[in-house]
Amino acid sequence: NLADLRHANLASSGHLPLVQATVGESLASPVVAGDQVRGSSTFGYEVLDHSWLANQTLWDGYFFSGIRDKNDADLLFEKSALPLNPRAMPLLASGVSAKDAALKALDQTTAWSDLAATVAIKGGFNVNSTSLGAWKAVLSSLRGLEVPVLGPVEIKDPVVNPASQKEVNRVAIDAAFPRYSRPLGDRVNASNSSDNQRRWSGFRELTDDEVTKLATSIVAEVRSRGPFLSMAEFVNRRLAPSSDEMATAGVLEAALRKSKVNNIPMGPSNRVISEAEATSFGYANPKAAAGNTEEGASAVLSQGDLLSAIGASITVRSDTFVIRAYGDARNGATVTAKAWCEAVIQRTPSFVDPTDAPEKVQAAMTASGRTMTDLLPVNRRFGRRFEIISFRWLSSNEV
Repeated sequence: NLADLRHANLASSGHLPLVQATVGESLASPVVAGDQVRGSSTFGYEVLDHSWLANQTLWDGYFFSGIRDKNDADLLFEKSALPLNPRAMPLLASGVSAKDAALKALDQTTAWSDLAATVAIKGGFNVNSTSLGAWKAVLSSLRGLEVPVLGPVEIKDPVVNPASQKEVNRVAIDAAFPRYSRPLGDRVNASNSSDNQRRWSGFRELTDDEVTKLATSIVAEVRSRGPFLSMAEFVNRRLAPSSDEMATAGVLEAALRKSKVNNIPMGPSNRVISEAEATSFGYANPKAAAGNTEEGASAVLSQGDLLSAIGASITVRSDTFVIRAYGDARNGATVTAKAWCEAVIQRTPSFVDPTDAPEKVQAAMTASGRTMTDLLPVNRRFGRRFEIISFRWLSSNEV
């Protein structure tokens, strides 16, 4: 999942902003104006909104396939069973064998650009959805997750030895959003978050009521900001004046704040910095510096925490569509027969004319709306191939 790259030290610098997490996060930088991603410090060096730039670069151009070696490639293309990415499935064009696809996936010179033409995701979720039920289902998908806790210091469990860092599995009671693959503390919720050790080292769970509140806020944000034409647009904040709330954070981060699911008891050391106080620091965007000093705790969910859980299966467009049609026969004004049908249509990576390879790079659109490439005219005009996956006639009581 691309969001897991937020743990990589991608913004290593001795200058402000000193960013801990980048990819997947979306909070505005205090040292850059809300409508900018670059600026200048008072000492003359360039400052950047590292999260915005990383998201813009990565979310629409890269993905983690989960293929580590030949065994994984064979499992994916021959058995549709990839251990690190169980939702991945082969999507092979006519004439391409599973063996050929597996070999191509291991070609280090071309796999980075060609692999996406042969892989699909089962049950991808379109983030432009405004269905409350759908968002609740997505957020609840980690209920019952087994979380390996590494030497939890507050768990009095005889099988745990903190000195040797043994693991103990904790099965999530509610929807779990662990910030780390092996947290050092047990589950955290509003009933125990005041415990300082647990709040900073544990993993957060959301109750059904909290999931509903968060999903409701996400839907409201999607309605307000969407539709999103790219993943980066969904993940990133809006570039706008600092007074615009959409310039403060991306969709999921804004929803976390408006739903108030992070309004949990904090320890006695928490401190709230107001925008007025932040203004005295001389920041270009003091609004971005306002907040609680405890917001970095593992118990306080961030957009990156949510994307680490769902980022591998979300998209901004659907490639599978259900189309229904109706027709009737008439004798004058009298309808003598009616018929309904339903087809499932899927957009594939292949072009209408397969002479052009699916991975053939297309140049940017020109002002006239036409692409200036060496694609065949029919492919420049119609693009990717649609295939009929299923077709059936419907009865009147199914409409």
